[in-house]
Amino acid sequence: MQQPTDSTLLSWLESGNEQAVDWLYRMYRSEFINWAMRKYSLEENSSVDVFQETVISFYYNARQGKLSNLQSSIKTYLFAIGRNLILKHFRKHQLEVATDDFGSVSLAGVEMNILESNEQKSIMARLLNKLGEPCQQLLTLFYFNNYTMESIAETMGYKNDKVAKSQKVRCLKELKKEAQLHQTDLL
Repeated sequence: MQQPTDSTLLSWLESGNEQAVDWLYRMYRSEFINWAMRKYSLEENSSVDVFQETVISFYYNARQGKLSNLQSSIKTYLFAIGRNLILKHFRKHQLEVATDDFGSVSLAGVEMNILESNEQKSIMARLLNKLGEPCQQLLTLFYFNNYTMESIAETMGYKNDKVAKSQKVRCLKELKKEAQLHQTDLL
């Protein structure tokens, strides 16, 4: 049997044809896993898990009729779902890592000393959580994952590095404001 077109595959998925899910899985699994490992440095097991979640999400979107006016290829849409799930994975896991690996970090010219106590780590984690998205992700990518502004712009979908930089400045102001509101001595 030859590979179905995107429109055929979508109609199969919308009708609940399980063979379509198998096709989707087999067609993109290897490429997706390699992409996730290369672009986002995910381990293979995590890449496989994200791909499975991606296929499930794609299938549910198709079954609910959300893809009837799909403007991109199935591959593009599938990888976009995967990208969002990977970023969600990073947000969830990086904050855990970040709160354990604080070193001396300069936030807008203000030095933070090594956070030695669990209380200080907890305070910083709460402050970052209060910022919400996209500030939490941006600051984590920049200060704890050492992403460049260009990489942050690409990862977070900003137009260019200048937009990412101005967003970072805004996020730092929010972080300082949160710290002052909570009377912490971190900033």
